[in-house]
Amino acid sequence: MGLWLGRETDEGYQTPTIHRLLTPTVSGNVLNGVGETEDRPATPVYHRLDRWGPWSWVNITFILKQLWDVGPGGQFWYTLRDFLNKFREPRRSQVIAERAIDQSAAVWTEQLRERIRSRGLADDVGIARLHRGMYFDGEVPDDAAMPRTIIVLLRRMNYDNMSATLEKQAWWRTPFWRRKWVRSNREVMKTYTNVFDAAVELAAWIRSQGHAAEGIGGAPGSKINILRSAIEAGMGELGKHGSIIHPVYGSAVRFAVVLTDLPLMEDDPADFGADDFCQRCRICETACPPSAISSEKQTVRGIEKWYVNFDRCVPYFNDTNGCGICITACPWSRPGVAEKLVLKMARRRSRRSKKT
Repeated sequence: MGLWLGRETDEGYQTPTIHRLLTPTVSGNVLNGVGETEDRPATPVYHRLDRWGPWSWVNITFILKQLWDVGPGGQFWYTLRDFLNKFREPRRSQVIAERAIDQSAAVWTEQLRERIRSRGLADDVGIARLHRGMYFDGEVPDDAAMPRTIIVLLRRMNYDNMSATLEKQAWWRTPFWRRKWVRSNREVMKTYTNVFDAAVELAAWIRSQGHAAEGIGGAPGSKINILRSAIEAGMGELGKHGSIIHPVYGSAVRFAVVLTDLPLMEDDPADFGADDFCQRCRICETACPPSAISSEKQTVRGIEKWYVNFDRCVPYFNDTNGCGICITACPWSRPGVAEKLVLKMARRRSRRSKKT
């Protein structure tokens, strides 16, 4: 094993020494609540730069490694923007039009979706009732201060750029401007940045209508549990790889959210057969170099669900500047495949119902 880089060996992936030295004694799986039988807000592992946590040194090392390996177009630039926006957005969120426009939830929802379509802010949008479980621990506001609604915006990523994660390459020996991994990393960071900018723009429009709104990015260190929020807003199902599977774009997607007091029609959680598909599929499981993906669901904070072993995943994730192998290998992520799989799973369910 190297000081800065891990290695894939016959015995499996070996964590780099720097990660082993900086990893805290508390397991990421323990922080995530594996085995807990009660629901609670998730504990942040990758903290914001303005909040310190047990895994913060690992996070900082990841950011610096990104700057070295990928250049300024990767995680470093996004993290800097995110840090600065933590100070910019709260000030902007106070600027609300004096006169609040009063309309029904149905009218507001139609206008909101039209605004998103006309401005090209997102490839899909979901709406849910905001509650305490959608926040990370330490970020939950008082009930009186909690907005009523969460709007989840989705942007798809370019699959050709993401597919670089599947190409074997001695990337640590190659200049960063020639590394194939750079394409996928910058695609992720670009999409994160674009969808966050879209959330900020949408929040500004809502405030111009006289209603409070705040745009929040998906990473790093968001105060909102984006994964849980997106699932409850009907944006997809949780896949075996621990990421959302969207019925059109698969898992090659990124999210941002808007918190608002605007009355909106809420979406139902999605159920199109992805969970059933994952129970039979092992593609992401076998593609994962550190063997972090389990073939069985686990109880996490009171919910039985797919869970990725944090302590195995994160060292490799950091080592490869974001990885992304599992979501790219996922059959649902390939362009044009997800919608066919939705139809396939619907036919399978139909056959089962006829038998019963």
